[in-house]
Amino acid sequence: MASRVCNFIDPHTKRSCPNLISKDARGGKCPEHQAVIRAERWQTHDRHVYTAEHRAERRRWQRRIDRGEPVHCWRCKTPIRPGDTWHFGHRDGLPSLPECPPCNTRDGAQRRHRT
Repeated sequence: MASRVCNFIDPHTKRSCPNLISKDARGGKCPEHQAVIRAERWQTHDRHVYTAEHRAERRRWQRRIDRGEPVHCWRCKTPIRPGDTWHFGHRDGLPSLPECPPCNTRDGAQRRHRT
């Protein structure tokens, strides 16, 4: 199989990644650097989309979950426990509340198809 070098260049050291990848690798990057790029995109996205108040409220809910307080998905009432993945679900005109990932992604898909 043909291979080439990952095209990621570290912005601090200006060095390129030495990892070999297949010639048709997605994005021209090794899996490690694909993950780096994805994470940076979401961090940038979150900073632009969510207000400081929204992020602070999510942190308050995370602390409650981490303390083991009873928190449930506001849609399906599934318990959200310490260590669980959860989303801060949007409610039209109302404050956001913790939500399990299936409920949040289902709601997003339904909203997308309504428009």
